Amino acid sequence: MTRQLNIRLAENQVYDIGAGQSWPLGTRAYAPDGRVFRYAKNSAIALTIGKLVRRPEKTLGHQNLAVAAAAALDATSFTVTLTFASTTFDEYEGGLVYVNDVTGQGYLYGITGNSLTNQEGTLTVTINVPLKIALTTSSQISLIKNRYNGARVTETTPNERTLGSCVVAVPANNYFWAQVAGPAVILQDGEWDENKDLVPSTNLRGSAMAASAINQIAEARVGDASYADRLFQGNVIPSTAVTNTIGYALDPRADTEYGLVQLSLDV
Repeated sequence: MTRQLNIRLAENQVYDIGAGQSWPLGTRAYAPDGRVFRYAKNSAIALTIGKLVRRPEKTLGHQNLAVAAAAALDATSFTVTLTFASTTFDEYEGGLVYVNDVTGQGYLYGITGNSLTNQEGTLTVTINVPLKIALTTSSQISLIKNRYNGARVTETTPNERTLGSCVVAVPANNYFWAQVAGPAVILQDGEWDENKDLVPSTNLRGSAMAASAINQIAEARVGDASYADRLFQGNVIPSTAVTNTIGYALDPRADTEYGLVQLSLDV
């Protein structure tokens, strides 16, 4: 896991984009007007200004992985056996690895790098601190990508959390500042009511719609083949807590125009 910083931006820096990385992914930045941003990297698809973006999906098959060879106390790398999906070089840099079962369970480490490994190969994972407990071949680990690496526009059937919004158009694979809190201009889907909650639209990708008893989304967990829980989202039933609000409408406009939203996505 890369070190995440808190910095201050000049007014014009919130529009900075680039092919090269300038800050650790997830760095929190504050603009002089009070808006809050997180440093992120786009996916292979360009992003449009005024759209909501979400975190990348987990790679199924990269959970509950068996440790390939015992790793000693204080080791800064270890190997695991892939059984489903391959990895690219340093795909998990800046992400997390945790021991989910057997020896070493409960420990969480930041990932500083990983090898390029084919499906059913042996993956080397390098971590940011030495192992606090030795790992055995019975230990099971799970890999999590940095949530700010590979941002995508929100979907109409969301399975991942909303990260923020784009204050500028972002070319494919570029780094940018995703706004996570404060006044933001967002594509409007349907009618908004001033000071009422908004959620990602289930009709139009990247836009926001009014949160109501009909369209609010509740979350449930479903298991995949590797026993990794995934979020499944469906209509709210009465008395079910809603957890996917992005903020509230400050200045509603007309359907398909761009309205002003008070974002409250950062924690």
